[in-house]
Amino acid sequence: MQTKAKSEYAQCFSYLLKLLAYALDSERRLPDCTAVNWQALYSLSELHSLASLVSYAVCALPKVQRPQSEIYELFRQHQALALVTDSNVNLETELILNSLSDAGVKCIPVKGYVIKNDYPIPSMRSMTDVDIIYASDKKQEVKDIFASLGYTLEENGEELNFNKEPFYHFELHSDKKLNHVYFSDILDRGVYPAGSLVGHLNPEDSYLFLLCHLSKHFIYGGAGIRMITDVYVFCRKYYDNLDKAYLSNELEKLNLKDFECKVRKLAFNWFSEDEPCTDTFLADYILCACTFGNAKDSYISNAIISEKKTGKKQTAFKLFLRKVFVPYKTIAELYPSAKAHKILYPFCLCAHWFERVFRKRNLNTKNLKYYSVSTDSQQAKRLRLVMEEAGLSYDRKANE
Repeated sequence: MQTKAKSEYAQCFSYLLKLLAYALDSERRLPDCTAVNWQALYSLSELHSLASLVSYAVCALPKVQRPQSEIYELFRQHQALALVTDSNVNLETELILNSLSDAGVKCIPVKGYVIKNDYPIPSMRSMTDVDIIYASDKKQEVKDIFASLGYTLEENGEELNFNKEPFYHFELHSDKKLNHVYFSDILDRGVYPAGSLVGHLNPEDSYLFLLCHLSKHFIYGGAGIRMITDVYVFCRKYYDNLDKAYLSNELEKLNLKDFECKVRKLAFNWFSEDEPCTDTFLADYILCACTFGNAKDSYISNAIISEKKTGKKQTAFKLFLRKVFVPYKTIAELYPSAKAHKILYPFCLCAHWFERVFRKRNLNTKNLKYYSVSTDSQQAKRLRLVMEEAGLSYDRKANE
């Protein structure tokens, strides 16, 4: 990126953070937006799923500093759509949670559906899905409930993805198949109101879950600005009253103590100071990650992790073969017949690719170019520096 273009992008990033800070706390001073490149700022806010949140600050600007009418109207549309979507998703989610409880399914909603309630207005926090943890022995009951409500099912082992028009998407995660083993007893640690099996986590465990989820995204391809916004919103409301001794002890177990400290300081620098610092490896990594990371960093990260795990050098050809010949364990989770009869693996593998190519059509051939990136490349070295700055490690055992 040329120096001038890079400088303009950094300036846009800085303005975005200041507008977000105002949207999260209207007691703060609105930035002077006379020199803002509104097209670039709008595009950046969309890439990070923040257009609805930043719209509240944009609408508060003096008329002479607001964006041109087309951009201003796009921000307003995001705000209105988010309000309608949030209202509908709330009603649908409450119906589903009550149905699960009535059927004897212990469950806990997590992530966006929970953290949005800590924002000044819940609809400020955009969501693409609702995440719910369920008791693994009640899998069939879960499937029956969603089927009765008109949902279609995409099953990926113990993870159940349910979809219904126009915009409902629910991800049901088995309590025994979470990414972090630390949370395998999460349902037992939940707090349940009398007469209900729908629980919630205490603030300390909510924060730990948020950090574990964030660290996973950091390591496997990136985390966007919205995830740092979640940390700020949570800490601003709860951090002073958390049990620090418990938190410190559990973060030590998770090997996330350094990460927690750094990401919390970053969040408060971005959203509570007049001049946020955006000139670091970490800031650049987050800025370029969109909402949930990017394909390039994801491929490089997986190559580095695989190399650490196997002790063998990863090449582009090996990565390509691993992608084509999906591991038996993954196929067995997708196809019960392969789990029961290992000899059926080749046929189920063919069925998997037939479904990807002709039914789901979710192949992205543009990402093939990333298989050529070596773990010795400059990009890989940059990622290692980012992880070091974030207080993380590519050693999977340390973070999962």
